[in-house]
This record gives sequence, C-alpha cells and structure tokens, in this order.
Amino acid sequence: SSGINAEYGNTQSLHNNESQANTFLYYCAINGINVNSKSKSLYVFIHEPTEYTRTRLLDAVSRYPNCVLANHPSFSDLQWEYDESQIQWERVFKGDLIANSYYVRKGLIRKAQMAKYLTKYTWKHPESSLKNSLPKTIVIDISNPKEVGWALSEVQDEFEDPSNSNITWILKPSMANGAVGIHIIKSNYEELKNLITQYRDLQQWVLQEYISNPLLINTRKFHLRAYVLAIGNLSVYLYKDALALFAQESYQNTDFNNKYAHITNTCLQVSHPQFKEDDVVKLLTELDFGLNSSSVASLIFQKMVVIIRETFFAFKGEMAGFFPLKNCFELFGVDLLVDETYNVWLLEFNSGPDLKQTGTRINIIKPMIEDMWGLVVDSLYLKKESCAIPRTGFELVYQEENNQWGSSGMTLT
Repeated sequence: SSGINAEYGNTQSLHNNESQANTFLYYCAINGINVNSKSKSLYVFIHEPTEYTRTRLLDAVSRYPNCVLANHPSFSDLQWEYDESQIQWERVFKGDLIANSYYVRKGLIRKAQMAKYLTKYTWKHPESSLKNSLPKTIVIDISNPKEVGWALSEVQDEFEDPSNSNITWILKPSMANGAVGIHIIKSNYEELKNLITQYRDLQQWVLQEYISNPLLINTRKFHLRAYVLAIGNLSVYLYKDALALFAQESYQNTDFNNKYAHITNTCLQVSHPQFKEDDVVKLLTELDFGLNSSSVASLIFQKMVVIIRETFFAFKGEMAGFFPLKNCFELFGVDLLVDETYNVWLLEFNSGPDLKQTGTRINIIKPMIEDMWGLVVDSLYLKKESCAIPRTGFELVYQEENNQWGSSGMTLT
C-alpha cells in the first residue's frame, strides 16, 4: 500500500497481512465494537525527531491491531507532530483528523498565562485547594524594551515593602524551557532589572516567591515530574509513576548562586562534573521518607491528583486559555514541588515533555506510551466509553460531564 511508510521496514508487513486484519476483527467482536469501513484501519502519521520517543511510539502503534503507518499526514486519520504548527488544523477542525496537541492551550503551558488564570480562579474560589498550591507570582510583560521601568513598577513596589525584605524570588521566562533564563535573587530591584535587560528577545516573565523550605532527601532538593494525559473534551489521566528529579549538590539556603543545588532540571544537572543519573533521576515511590515511607508517597500522589483535577476545572469556560477539541489529545509534563511540611506546589505544565530524561535505569516510558496509545485509540477512534484493554498505568482524575466545555455547542472555525 502506498499509504505505508517504507522507512519503518518490518512494520509495514506487520500491518498488511490477513492475520493482522483477522486479529483486529476478533478484537472488535469480543469487545462489542461496531466495525465499519473506516474503523478497519487507523492510518497514523508520526513525525517525532527524538529517537527515544519515536521508537517507543512506533512500538506502541505496532502492538495495536488496527494501526497502519501513513507516509504523509494527508493520508492519515491521526497525526503525531513534534511541532504542533505542522498539524493539519483545518482537518482537525472539520473532525477528519485526530491530533496529538490541542490548538488552544496557552493558558496551561505558558507560565505567565497559567499564573493569571489560576490566580483569577482562586480569587473567585478562595476555598480552593489550589490557593495553597500556587507560589506568589508577579507577571512581567515587556512589550517595549524602552519601558522596562514601567513594566517593573509592581515588582518595585513589592521589593520596597519592608515586610518582603527577606523574601527570595525566582525569575523565569514565561515560554522558555530547559532552565534557560532562570535566576534566583533577593529583593534587589536593580539586579532584577539588569537580568531582564540581558534577554532582549524575551518579553514575558514570571517572578515567583522562591519556595525556600523544600523537602530534602539526603540533603538534596528535588521536584516531581508527573505525566498527565488529556483526551478529547475532556478526560484527564495521571500516570501512576511520577519522577523525582534531584539536584546533584546539597541544598544550602544561603548560597542561591549554586544552580546545581537549587535548579533541579535534569537538562542542567547533566552538565555537573560528577553527574550520576542514578542519583538524579528516581521515582517518587523509591524515595526514603523515613517511617511509613510508602504512605507518605501515597499522600503526596493524592495531593497531586487534587491539584491536577482542580487545575483543569479552573480552565472550564476559559476558552481563550484552554479549549479541548473532541478529536485531540495531549501528553503534558507537570512539575510540582514538595516542601518540608509536605505541601505540594504546582510549578508548571509543559507541552512535549522530554521523555528521555527518565534515563536508562527507570523503564516507565514504554508502558506509559503503550497505555496512552490504547486510551487514545479506544476513546477517539473506536469511540468506546471505556477501554477494551485495561490501562492500569493511568488514573482518571477528571471527567467532563457530557463532554461539554464552556458554552454548549461552541466550536473552533
């Protein structure tokens, strides 16, 4: 078939034989799935330049009975793109294509936008558990480099308040990844102004109160990376295994210039001269919290569930920030921090998370992608209310009733 991508070699023969077709028909029959002409094959186009992720995606596709690889997105029913701008959005809007990204989700994945929307939500709902999970945040918008002073007026007021003199702050670009542009500072206005003017191409920042009492394991700081899968409009799943990503060096709350002790992003830690993957990348369930360690890990995970559930609920009706289309799905990497009181803080949502950061020792990505693929195909293509094959790796944490989001019947055109 010309619709098969020859690049993938044996995958072609795997999907183009009578045995495979019969397997799919049997699969549908035993699970009560109506087989029509379209559902006999799901044509999938995958453009994923990262070999680590691509090989695991292809393996997941090959294990599902009705998936066929397409050599061009125009011939596909499902398009996986590393760069969402390459998705054929007109086909998505018409309902002819499933995409691995939502079209509108800047409210989640841009730090400044997320801070604005969630702060607005907690103002309206002061009883929300999110109120204790969001660091104090100031959004800095610099549309004109000549007006930096005006853009920093709110920050200057905060810094000049005597009650804030001992606060430590962390400065982050709103859209950058990989620890780019992150700085930890005290309430020093001139230092902040000088830092921002060094990055002329970055126009939006967040300045957050630095959580200076993080929970330490063996004297080192860590943050959690959770994998969250959103499907259609809208089911949200949290993967059972969360990563704990550590700093290489011991935490000191007197030396904030040492990024190897304070900035726990793995992409930064790998440059440490004594970097050891096994010391830096662990699972939440592996951590030693002392007595009742497993109970503590379970408590932290349940707090993560609550935070993620309420975050999505906070965006209900906020279509300019997040608008889940019924034939889209997306995997997010969510970063959270636990402090010494076991309070869990939401730091950020990341689109297109770097799955390779799990390293070579921890093997959770392959089964996670397989479970993700099964959920997506069952939900968006076979239109089943529940999965035919149990997906034990993902926990459903949010389900939009009647698949309505915001105004009834609203669509993107």
